[in-house]
Amino acid sequence: MTHRESEVLTLLAKGLTCKELAYLLGISPHTSADHIKNIYSKLNINSRAEASLEAVRLGLVSPEY
Repeated sequence: MTHRESEVLTLLAKGLTCKELAYLLGISPHTSADHIKNIYSKLNINSRAEASLEAVRLGLVSPEY
């Protein structure tokens, strides 16, 4: 996973929408959606809930968040 995908996954796990994380990262919503698709594919997951669990497992966010 790329550094940018890790950033996207972290924000996704914190509950931000595609549009919100795009704004924070200074990218287009389309680009953020592409990053999310790549993350799902690389981690073999299908939902935001699974993405959040993977972010915790990878140490990107704390489980208390």
